[in-house]
Amino acid sequence: MTTLDARSLFALTDDGAGGWLQTCKRRLKFLLRFHRHRPHMEAVHGLLERHRLQPLLQAEPGLMLRPWRSYLWRPLCRRRRSQALLAHLDWAAATFGSGGLLALYQGRALAVPGLPVDGLELLLMPSRGTVREGELTLELRLQGEALMRAAFSVVPAVLVDATRPPQARAMVVGNLQGLRDSVEGTRLLAQRAERLRPQALLIAALQGLASGWGLALIAGVGRDTHAFAAYRGLSRRILADYDRLWEEHDALPGAGHWRLPEQPHCDLEQIPSRKRSAARRRHALRLALHAACWHFAAGRPSAPDQAQALAAMDGKTGNR
Repeated sequence: MTTLDARSLFALTDDGAGGWLQTCKRRLKFLLRFHRHRPHMEAVHGLLERHRLQPLLQAEPGLMLRPWRSYLWRPLCRRRRSQALLAHLDWAAATFGSGGLLALYQGRALAVPGLPVDGLELLLMPSRGTVREGELTLELRLQGEALMRAAFSVVPAVLVDATRPPQARAMVVGNLQGLRDSVEGTRLLAQRAERLRPQALLIAALQGLASGWGLALIAGVGRDTHAFAAYRGLSRRILADYDRLWEEHDALPGAGHWRLPEQPHCDLEQIPSRKRSAARRRHALRLALHAACWHFAAGRPSAPDQAQALAAMDGKTGNR
Protein backbone atom coordinates (compact mmCIF):
# COMPACT_ATOMS: atom_id res chain seq x y z
CA MET A 1 0.00 0.00 0.00
CA THR A 2 1.42 3.40 -0.98
CA THR A 3 1.71 6.20 1.55
CA LEU A 4 -0.73 9.10 1.41
CA ASP A 5 1.37 12.24 1.00
CA ALA A 6 -0.13 15.60 2.05
CA ARG A 7 2.13 17.78 -0.09
CA SER A 8 1.48 15.77 -3.23
CA LEU A 9 -2.27 15.89 -2.60
CA PHE A 10 -2.10 19.66 -2.07
CA ALA A 11 -0.32 20.05 -5.40
CA LEU A 12 -3.14 18.10 -7.09
CA THR A 13 -5.96 20.12 -5.51
CA ASP A 14 -4.56 23.68 -5.43
CA ASP A 15 -4.20 25.88 -8.51
CA GLY A 16 -1.67 28.29 -7.03
CA ALA A 17 -3.97 31.29 -7.44
CA GLY A 18 -3.18 34.51 -5.62
CA GLY A 19 0.59 34.25 -5.68
CA TRP A 20 3.22 32.73 -3.41
CA LEU A 21 2.02 34.12 -0.09
CA GLN A 22 -1.61 33.08 -0.50
CA THR A 23 -0.52 29.62 -1.68
CA CYS A 24 1.65 29.21 1.42
CA LYS A 25 -1.28 30.15 3.67
CA ARG A 26 -3.53 27.64 1.94
CA ARG A 27 -0.80 24.98 2.18
CA LEU A 28 -0.45 25.48 5.93
CA LYS A 29 -4.21 25.29 6.42
CA PHE A 30 -4.32 22.21 4.18
CA LEU A 31 -1.62 20.41 6.20
CA LEU A 32 -3.39 21.12 9.48
CA ARG A 33 -6.70 19.80 8.18
CA PHE A 34 -4.97 16.84 6.53
CA HIS A 35 -3.55 15.64 9.86
CA ARG A 36 -6.88 16.18 11.59
CA HIS A 37 -8.74 14.06 9.02
CA ARG A 38 -5.92 11.66 8.17
CA PRO A 39 -7.59 8.41 9.38
CA HIS A 40 -10.64 9.03 7.18
CA MET A 41 -8.52 10.00 4.19
CA GLU A 42 -6.34 6.92 4.57
CA ALA A 43 -9.48 4.78 4.57
CA VAL A 44 -10.56 6.33 1.26
CA HIS A 45 -7.04 5.93 -0.16
CA GLY A 46 -6.94 2.28 0.89
CA LEU A 47 -10.29 1.57 -0.76
CA LEU A 48 -9.09 3.11 -4.04
CA GLU A 49 -6.04 0.87 -3.96
CA ARG A 50 -8.07 -2.26 -3.17
CA HIS A 51 -10.30 -1.64 -6.19
CA ARG A 52 -7.35 -0.54 -8.37
CA LEU A 53 -8.83 2.92 -8.70
CA GLN A 54 -5.64 4.91 -8.01
CA PRO A 55 -6.04 6.86 -11.31
CA LEU A 56 -9.06 8.55 -9.71
CA LEU A 57 -6.62 10.54 -7.59
CA GLN A 58 -5.46 12.23 -10.78
CA ALA A 59 -8.90 12.56 -12.39
CA GLU A 60 -10.74 13.56 -9.20
CA PRO A 61 -8.26 14.39 -6.38
CA GLY A 62 -11.04 16.16 -4.48
CA LEU A 63 -12.41 12.73 -3.57
CA MET A 64 -9.94 12.64 -0.70
CA LEU A 65 -11.25 15.89 0.73
CA ARG A 66 -14.94 14.99 1.04
CA PRO A 67 -14.75 14.27 4.83
CA TRP A 68 -13.48 17.82 5.44
CA ARG A 69 -16.62 19.80 4.65
CA SER A 70 -20.40 19.55 4.71
CA TYR A 71 -21.26 16.69 2.37
CA LEU A 72 -24.52 15.20 1.00
CA TRP A 73 -26.65 16.63 3.80
CA ARG A 74 -26.04 19.10 6.57
CA PRO A 75 -26.08 17.12 9.88
CA LEU A 76 -23.58 14.50 8.64
CA CYS A 77 -20.47 14.40 10.89
CA ARG A 78 -17.01 13.78 9.43
CA ARG A 79 -16.99 10.11 10.45
CA ARG A 80 -20.30 9.53 8.67
CA ARG A 81 -19.19 11.62 5.70
CA SER A 82 -16.26 9.25 5.33
CA GLN A 83 -18.58 6.26 5.79
CA ALA A 84 -20.92 7.56 3.08
CA LEU A 85 -18.09 8.17 0.61
CA LEU A 86 -16.49 4.76 1.23
CA ALA A 87 -19.83 3.01 0.80
CA HIS A 88 -20.57 4.86 -2.43
CA LEU A 89 -17.18 4.08 -3.97
CA ASP A 90 -17.45 0.45 -2.90
CA TRP A 91 -20.93 0.20 -4.43
CA ALA A 92 -19.87 1.99 -7.63
CA ALA A 93 -16.86 -0.28 -8.13
CA ALA A 94 -19.08 -3.35 -7.66
CA THR A 95 -21.81 -1.97 -9.95
CA PHE A 96 -19.76 -0.59 -12.84
CA GLY A 97 -16.52 -2.52 -12.36
CA SER A 98 -13.21 -0.79 -11.69
CA GLY A 99 -12.55 -0.30 -15.40
CA GLY A 100 -16.06 0.98 -16.04
CA LEU A 101 -15.86 3.43 -13.14
CA LEU A 102 -12.53 4.78 -14.35
CA ALA A 103 -13.97 5.17 -17.86
CA LEU A 104 -16.92 7.04 -16.38
CA TYR A 105 -14.59 9.54 -14.69
CA GLN A 106 -12.63 9.87 -17.91
CA GLY A 107 -15.70 11.31 -19.60
CA ARG A 108 -17.51 8.28 -21.01
CA ALA A 109 -21.01 9.04 -19.81
CA LEU A 110 -23.55 6.20 -19.81
CA ALA A 111 -26.75 6.78 -21.81
CA VAL A 112 -30.04 5.13 -20.84
CA PRO A 113 -31.50 3.45 -23.95
CA GLY A 114 -35.13 2.93 -24.96
CA LEU A 115 -36.59 6.21 -23.70
CA PRO A 116 -40.25 6.84 -24.60
CA VAL A 117 -39.89 10.46 -25.81
CA ASP A 118 -38.40 11.34 -29.18
CA GLY A 119 -35.07 13.15 -28.75
CA LEU A 120 -34.96 12.62 -24.98
CA GLU A 121 -31.62 11.60 -23.44
CA LEU A 122 -30.59 10.56 -19.94
CA LEU A 123 -26.87 10.55 -19.24
CA LEU A 124 -25.20 9.14 -16.12
CA MET A 125 -21.85 10.74 -15.31
CA PRO A 126 -19.66 11.81 -12.38
CA SER A 127 -20.71 15.04 -10.74
CA ARG A 128 -18.85 18.14 -11.82
CA GLY A 129 -19.38 21.21 -9.67
CA THR A 130 -21.95 19.46 -7.45
CA VAL A 131 -19.70 16.82 -5.87
CA ARG A 132 -20.60 17.85 -2.33
CA GLU A 133 -24.25 17.16 -3.17
CA GLY A 134 -23.68 13.73 -4.76
CA GLU A 135 -20.97 11.73 -6.50
CA LEU A 136 -23.01 10.91 -9.61
CA THR A 137 -25.15 13.09 -11.85
CA LEU A 138 -28.13 12.10 -13.95
CA GLU A 139 -28.66 14.70 -16.68
CA LEU A 140 -31.83 15.07 -18.73
CA ARG A 141 -31.38 16.39 -22.26
CA LEU A 142 -33.61 16.98 -25.25
CA GLN A 143 -31.99 16.91 -28.68
CA GLY A 144 -28.59 17.44 -27.08
CA GLU A 145 -29.63 20.40 -24.90
CA ALA A 146 -29.26 19.87 -21.15
CA LEU A 147 -32.46 20.81 -19.30
CA MET A 148 -32.06 19.51 -15.76
CA ARG A 149 -29.71 17.40 -13.67
CA ALA A 150 -29.71 15.65 -10.31
CA ALA A 151 -26.73 14.76 -8.12
CA PHE A 152 -26.90 11.68 -5.90
CA SER A 153 -24.85 9.13 -3.99
CA VAL A 154 -25.55 5.58 -2.87
CA VAL A 155 -24.92 5.26 0.87
CA PRO A 156 -25.73 2.85 3.72
CA ALA A 157 -29.46 3.09 4.38
CA VAL A 158 -28.85 3.26 8.15
CA LEU A 159 -27.43 6.75 7.67
CA VAL A 160 -30.91 7.83 6.54
CA ASP A 161 -33.08 5.41 8.50
CA ALA A 162 -31.60 3.76 11.60
CA THR A 163 -34.12 0.88 11.37
CA ARG A 164 -32.66 -0.42 8.09
CA PRO A 165 -30.32 -3.46 8.07
CA PRO A 166 -26.57 -2.67 7.77
CA GLN A 167 -26.26 -4.16 4.28
CA ALA A 168 -29.12 -2.10 2.79
CA ARG A 169 -28.27 0.81 0.49
CA ALA A 170 -30.11 4.08 -0.18
CA MET A 171 -29.99 6.67 -2.94
CA VAL A 172 -29.61 10.16 -1.47
CA VAL A 173 -30.47 12.97 -3.89
CA GLY A 174 -28.59 16.06 -2.77
CA ASN A 175 -29.31 18.33 -5.71
CA LEU A 176 -31.93 18.69 -8.42
CA GLN A 177 -31.69 21.81 -10.55
CA GLY A 178 -32.76 23.16 -13.89
CA LEU A 179 -30.25 24.79 -16.19
CA ARG A 180 -30.31 28.35 -17.41
CA ASP A 181 -31.29 29.24 -20.96
CA SER A 182 -33.35 26.06 -21.32
CA VAL A 183 -36.76 27.72 -21.70
CA GLU A 184 -37.22 26.73 -25.33
CA GLY A 185 -36.06 23.17 -24.66
CA THR A 186 -38.45 22.89 -21.71
CA ARG A 187 -41.32 24.11 -23.90
CA LEU A 188 -40.49 21.56 -26.59
CA LEU A 189 -40.25 18.80 -24.00
CA ALA A 190 -43.73 19.69 -22.70
CA GLN A 191 -45.10 19.29 -26.22
CA ARG A 192 -43.55 15.86 -26.63
CA ALA A 193 -44.06 14.57 -23.10
CA GLU A 194 -47.74 15.15 -22.37
CA ARG A 195 -47.07 18.53 -20.67
CA LEU A 196 -44.84 16.93 -18.04
CA ARG A 197 -42.19 19.11 -16.42
CA PRO A 198 -38.50 18.06 -16.56
CA GLN A 199 -38.38 17.41 -12.81
CA ALA A 200 -41.24 14.91 -13.05
CA LEU A 201 -39.35 12.96 -15.72
CA LEU A 202 -36.03 13.16 -13.88
CA ILE A 203 -37.53 11.96 -10.61
CA ALA A 204 -39.21 9.03 -12.41
CA ALA A 205 -35.79 8.19 -13.90
CA LEU A 206 -34.12 8.28 -10.47
CA GLN A 207 -36.83 6.01 -9.10
CA GLY A 208 -36.21 3.57 -11.94
CA LEU A 209 -32.45 3.53 -11.35
CA ALA A 210 -32.87 2.97 -7.61
CA SER A 211 -35.28 0.08 -8.21
CA GLY A 212 -33.04 -1.49 -10.85
CA TRP A 213 -30.03 -1.32 -8.56
CA GLY A 214 -32.02 -2.89 -5.75
CA LEU A 215 -31.68 0.04 -3.35
CA ALA A 216 -33.80 -0.02 -0.22
CA LEU A 217 -35.03 3.58 -0.39
CA ILE A 218 -34.71 6.94 -2.12
CA ALA A 219 -34.17 10.01 0.04
CA GLY A 220 -34.14 13.66 -0.99
CA VAL A 221 -32.55 16.40 1.10
CA GLY A 222 -34.82 19.01 2.57
CA ARG A 223 -34.54 22.77 2.28
CA ASP A 224 -32.83 23.07 5.69
CA THR A 225 -30.67 19.93 5.40
CA HIS A 226 -29.10 20.69 2.04
CA ALA A 227 -25.29 20.44 2.17
CA PHE A 228 -24.98 24.21 1.63
CA ALA A 229 -27.79 25.33 3.94
CA ALA A 230 -25.46 26.44 6.76
CA TYR A 231 -23.19 28.53 4.50
CA ARG A 232 -24.03 32.19 4.04
CA GLY A 233 -22.55 32.34 0.53
CA LEU A 234 -23.14 28.82 -0.76
CA SER A 235 -26.75 28.78 0.43
CA ARG A 236 -27.52 31.25 -2.36
CA ARG A 237 -26.98 28.41 -4.81
CA ILE A 238 -30.02 26.60 -3.43
CA LEU A 239 -32.62 27.83 -5.87
CA ALA A 240 -35.18 25.04 -5.50
CA ASP A 241 -37.67 24.67 -2.66
CA TYR A 242 -36.82 21.03 -2.01
CA ASP A 243 -39.52 20.49 0.59
CA ARG A 244 -42.20 21.58 -1.86
CA LEU A 245 -40.59 19.66 -4.74
CA TRP A 246 -40.54 16.31 -2.96
CA GLU A 247 -44.02 16.80 -1.51
CA GLU A 248 -45.38 17.38 -5.03
CA HIS A 249 -43.98 13.98 -6.02
CA ASP A 250 -45.61 12.03 -3.19
CA ALA A 251 -42.57 11.93 -0.89
CA LEU A 252 -43.06 11.57 2.85
CA PRO A 253 -41.14 13.70 5.37
CA GLY A 254 -38.58 11.97 7.57
CA ALA A 255 -35.81 12.95 9.97
CA GLY A 256 -34.10 15.49 7.73
CA HIS A 257 -35.02 13.75 4.48
CA TRP A 258 -37.99 13.18 2.25
CA ARG A 259 -38.69 9.53 1.38
CA LEU A 260 -39.72 9.07 -2.25
CA PRO A 261 -41.91 6.16 -3.39
CA GLU A 262 -40.29 3.42 -5.46
CA GLN A 263 -42.15 4.45 -8.61
CA PRO A 264 -44.38 7.30 -9.85
CA HIS A 265 -47.81 7.40 -8.30
CA CYS A 266 -51.11 8.64 -9.72
CA ASP A 267 -54.44 8.55 -7.91
CA LEU A 268 -56.95 8.83 -10.75
CA GLU A 269 -59.87 8.93 -8.34
CA GLN A 270 -58.72 12.36 -7.17
CA ILE A 271 -58.66 13.74 -10.73
CA PRO A 272 -61.80 15.15 -12.42
CA SER A 273 -63.14 12.75 -15.05
CA ARG A 274 -62.63 15.22 -17.88
CA LYS A 275 -58.89 15.35 -17.09
CA ARG A 276 -58.45 11.68 -16.31
CA SER A 277 -57.46 10.58 -19.81
CA ALA A 278 -54.61 13.12 -19.99
CA ALA A 279 -53.47 12.17 -16.49
CA ARG A 280 -53.44 8.51 -17.49
CA ARG A 281 -51.21 9.28 -20.49
CA ARG A 282 -48.82 11.35 -18.39
CA HIS A 283 -48.57 8.63 -15.78
CA ALA A 284 -48.01 5.98 -18.46
CA LEU A 285 -45.14 8.05 -19.81
CA ARG A 286 -43.53 8.29 -16.39
CA LEU A 287 -43.94 4.54 -15.92
CA ALA A 288 -42.29 3.92 -19.30
CA LEU A 289 -39.36 6.12 -18.33
CA HIS A 290 -39.13 4.35 -14.97
CA ALA A 291 -39.10 0.99 -16.78
CA ALA A 292 -36.34 2.08 -19.18
CA CYS A 293 -34.14 3.18 -16.28
CA TRP A 294 -34.96 0.03 -14.32
CA HIS A 295 -33.82 -2.16 -17.20
CA PHE A 296 -30.69 -0.05 -17.67
CA ALA A 297 -29.73 -0.33 -13.99
CA ALA A 298 -30.60 -4.01 -13.76
CA GLY A 299 -28.58 -4.79 -16.90
CA ARG A 300 -31.55 -5.96 -18.98
CA PRO A 301 -31.34 -5.62 -22.78
CA SER A 302 -34.53 -3.64 -23.41
CA ALA A 303 -37.38 -1.82 -21.71
CA PRO A 304 -41.14 -1.99 -22.16
CA ASP A 305 -42.50 0.67 -24.47
CA GLN A 306 -45.08 3.28 -23.61
CA ALA A 307 -48.03 1.18 -24.77
CA GLN A 308 -47.04 -1.66 -22.43
CA ALA A 309 -46.70 0.77 -19.53
CA LEU A 310 -50.15 2.18 -20.28
CA ALA A 311 -51.66 -1.30 -20.40
CA ALA A 312 -50.00 -2.18 -17.09
CA MET A 313 -51.30 0.97 -15.46
CA ASP A 314 -54.81 0.41 -16.78
CA GLY A 315 -54.76 -3.03 -15.26
CA LYS A 316 -53.80 -1.60 -11.84
CA THR A 317 -56.40 1.15 -11.91
CA GLY A 318 -59.24 -0.92 -13.26
CA ASN A 319 -59.72 1.43 -16.24
CA ARG A 320 -61.49 4.03 -14.14
